[in-house]
Amino acid sequence: MDPRLLYSLAADAILVIHAAFVLFVILGLALTLIGKWRAWHWVRNPWFRLAHLLAIGVVVLQAWLGALCPLTAWEMALREKAGDVVYAGSFIAYWLHRLLFYEAPAWVFLLLYTLFGGLVVLSWFRVRPRPFGRPGGHDAAANQLPRRGEDTGREGLEAADLRLRPTLPGDIAFVCRAESAPENRRHIEAWSRTDHLACIDREDCSHLIIEDDRAEPVGYVILQGLASQEREMLLRRIVVTRKGHGIGRRAVEAVIRLCFDTLGFRRLWLEVHADNTGARRLYERLGFRVERVRRSDAGSVAMVRMALDADAPDPPSGPSSASP
Repeated sequence: MDPRLLYSLAADAILVIHAAFVLFVILGLALTLIGKWRAWHWVRNPWFRLAHLLAIGVVVLQAWLGALCPLTAWEMALREKAGDVVYAGSFIAYWLHRLLFYEAPAWVFLLLYTLFGGLVVLSWFRVRPRPFGRPGGHDAAANQLPRRGEDTGREGLEAADLRLRPTLPGDIAFVCRAESAPENRRHIEAWSRTDHLACIDREDCSHLIIEDDRAEPVGYVILQGLASQEREMLLRRIVVTRKGHGIGRRAVEAVIRLCFDTLGFRRLWLEVHADNTGARRLYERLGFRVERVRRSDAGSVAMVRMALDADAPDPPSGPSSASP
């Protein structure tokens, strides 16, 4: 085979790699921002986000140093050996001119690279990746929820600006602090660490941490009845540590989608203290209806049983400041 053909093929391969790198940098930011809006958990993968940050960092550093991209230099060297036509300037400037017939001085590209890099850095804080080593999505092996049929998606655990993930043993300290906080403990029966660990291990129970858009825990949820033959799920407990931000509402909405859309249950029910008027109003706005009132096991507090059926009409949408 003619060596010039090999050089030309190698140059074309580098061109493809270079184009893929540019697409990764551009689409990486776009998909991250869309993923925040669509609640895609994979955009918070720390390795993906770190690779994207480093990629744009290299581009910006090269621009400020006035250095030519190594991929461009290698491609041009191979094309010269192959006897092909070579081009001057940067890869992006050349192809921008070829595709859009637009030319600009070097400082324009330096400004664009820097602004784009700034957006990527900003996205790290606005769409904060999960901490390294924390399971996410299909990587979470503990406390997994069953799925209807072959469905293994986790969209039912996502909501705007928050995520519900399986509770791990290392989260129990946060859970115990959350339920013992003054604003929560009068409506919550305190469990021990052993109780929560036992719940994690039960097949019909799902213990979930509520995370905000910075992957910081802001509450937890306990679901029971996952093995119910009657297809009825109990929202046993929901505790939120950051009040007044709509976290409770969005978490309950995620549970509703999980219950009906993902798992195919026919009914979701709960019990709430009669004097917890904020939580009761929230549940009513989400479509729950009161079924009965009973005395608690201690006998001193009235408990209101509320339920939502899968075929119930959708509740009116709108902001709510109440949260459990």
